[in-house]
Amino acid sequence: MSGDPFGVIGSVIDGQFRVDQWVGEGGFSSVYKGFHLGLQEPIAIKCLKLPQSLGREVIEQFQNRFRDESRIAYRLSQGNLHIVRSITSGTTTSPSGQLVPYMVLEWLEGMTLSQDLKKRRDAGMHGRTIEEVTQIFAPAAEALAYAHAHGVVHRDIKPGNLFLAQTREGFRLKVLDFGMAKILSDGNLGIAPMAVSTAGIVVFSAPYAAPEQFDPKIGSIGTWTDVYSLALVLLEALTDKRVRNVDSLAECLMQAVDPAKIPTPKRLGLQVSDALDEVFARALAVNPRERAQDVGEFWGQLRNAMLRDAEDQQNANVDSMPP
Repeated sequence: MSGDPFGVIGSVIDGQFRVDQWVGEGGFSSVYKGFHLGLQEPIAIKCLKLPQSLGREVIEQFQNRFRDESRIAYRLSQGNLHIVRSITSGTTTSPSGQLVPYMVLEWLEGMTLSQDLKKRRDAGMHGRTIEEVTQIFAPAAEALAYAHAHGVVHRDIKPGNLFLAQTREGFRLKVLDFGMAKILSDGNLGIAPMAVSTAGIVVFSAPYAAPEQFDPKIGSIGTWTDVYSLALVLLEALTDKRVRNVDSLAECLMQAVDPAKIPTPKRLGLQVSDALDEVFARALAVNPRERAQDVGEFWGQLRNAMLRDAEDQQNANVDSMPP
């Protein structure tokens, strides 16, 4: 993959972070692979990329959010290994004289869940079992529950922000990108609550957004917002199909706010118990107050439903045995 939007490949930032290659970019950032000269370890260097046409006020808001993202990831990753680890952040100057805010993160080998799902679709696969899905997603659910317990809402849970990291123990799903995170309270992080406005710019991913992200009249954004988005991603993993298979913001909004279109495993053609289907129906309720209020509660409901299903199946097997 070639490219170097800031012209920094080959340079050493802050005397210790060597920039080796450009990896890719998102809506507001470019990512490079680098090398930490002090630790002798590979690193990811994420640089804020904003068009000047946004205007000074909007650019300052994004710069503040970028700095907050590094602080949030640093604090949270100290207590949970399933959140991408932030090492440091700062500002460097590109060869053209442009000031470039950056953050240094741990380098992860593997692929995003988005890449994994695309490979599976291209191979004609038709979804994982609920047991496989809960096993894969358990680390990410633990990470989000930890963030929620510390007053942090991610606000952009989607397959592209979940990473299947290759470790010595196998693949582990890690949570990436707290750039759109919302601090609900001072909690234990020591970071003050933040305003969530970005001058009217849509900063969430519509195919995975909760109803209140489209329309604040529905309710406030909170930990229950991540519950909704995570449930959509789980359904995608169960079917290998995107639940909101539409392109426009308006179409996503119409699906999100319509109670008759709440997706559940059964509505998507999956054979699951009523109890398991109800867990997803609650997690994807239009009204935020009807959902599990954080990922810890949602994951507990999901696991309990699966345990009841296993017990029912075991009892049915015993009853069917000949005397």
